[in-house]
Amino acid sequence: MQTRRNSPKENATRESLNLREGETYTLTFVTTYKANGRYVKKKRRMKLLKCYRHHAVFEDKKGMQHSFRYWDIEKLFLGEPR
Repeated sequence: MQTRRNSPKENATRESLNLREGETYTLTFVTTYKANGRYVKKKRRMKLLKCYRHHAVFEDKKGMQHSFRYWDIEKLFLGEPR
C-alpha cells in the first residue's frame, strides 16, 4: 500500500505516483451505505493503458475502460473514499 505524499500542496502526477503504462495496479473502491453508514471496500485489478496530462486510462478484466484524475488515483491506491 502506498503512503501519502509529504506536502499536501504538491499536485499528484504520474511521476509522483510512479505509474508505468502497461502495468497492472490494484485499485480500492470505497462505497458508503446510507442505511447504516458503513464503508465497503472493493478491490479491482486494472491495467494502465495510457497516461495523459491530467488523467490516466485504466482497463478492467472485462475490457471496459475507466478514466481517473491523478488525485482520484492516489485516493484509490490508499483505499480512501473519494
